[in-house]
Amino acid sequence: MTFRRLLPFACLLLPSAIALAQTPPQVDQSQLLNRPPAPTGPDETRSLGEFVGSGAPASPGDRDLGEQVILKRQTKATPWSFQAEASVNGTSNVALVNRGARSDIFFLGQMALAWQKKFGENLLAEATVSQGFFRYGELTEFDFDTLNAGLGATYQWKDGISFAARYNFNRLTTATFDREFFTQNSITIGAQKTFSINSAFFLYAGANARFNWNDPSVTTREEYSIYGGARAALTRSITVDAFLRGSYFDYVNFGRNDFNGALGLTARWSPRPWFALTASTSLGLNRSDLKVFDYKVANGGLSLGAVFRF
Repeated sequence: MTFRRLLPFACLLLPSAIALAQTPPQVDQSQLLNRPPAPTGPDETRSLGEFVGSGAPASPGDRDLGEQVILKRQTKATPWSFQAEASVNGTSNVALVNRGARSDIFFLGQMALAWQKKFGENLLAEATVSQGFFRYGELTEFDFDTLNAGLGATYQWKDGISFAARYNFNRLTTATFDREFFTQNSITIGAQKTFSINSAFFLYAGANARFNWNDPSVTTREEYSIYGGARAALTRSITVDAFLRGSYFDYVNFGRNDFNGALGLTARWSPRPWFALTASTSLGLNRSDLKVFDYKVANGGLSLGAVFRF
């Protein structure tokens, strides 16, 4: 009997309350693709992953606070940008389960329309709308689409310290758009500190709190995270990023508590300001007081992206 046929029966074997409390794996998988924030340079754009997913971001991502750091603008003001990205990825645990993990290859297509505007020297406002399409090679029952819309502001205080707040709406639907199975409204607040070592290397660290209102409500959780990372510019067109994030998830309507960690590495080649080739890998680990929700996962992928500013 195939995994696809076994899946509905496996869900029936779980106590009904636990089954309902299972956050859709699509939510956390999309979060894993959104690395924590890092300041961008004068000729770079923010990663599309910061606009897609419910994350952290992140941004997705995952994704959302600390990601809105003050950006150095180009000489010519270009507040609007359209971004498109296509990637091929592999995951070791599609459903993010404790036992019987299945690996698969998936395609991720993403596009986003973003607006950013600086007010004075210290305040940045931004708004984004994005759409992502996840398509798996074998386990197509996990295919889904994700819509995000949000706005936020970041205030850069002094000595590389910034504060930010952001609202985000996330909606997950089946691949055919005929069924909505998850929605989330979230507010994220937090702070980030950047440590500039030299013109080609910096470190960053931050903390944020994310308050969510989900449907189904039993999946609602509060998220408290700390993170750190580094970016190195190896050449004018090649950058390398590494990050580590630790989070505490409090499922307020279920009495469940999780500790979640993520580690990632990304290499980016951008021979032109509007084009980038990116290779990335990440590891995720979840430990819950309900052992059925423990899991570990490894993801990796290669993506092509383009951005058009206007």
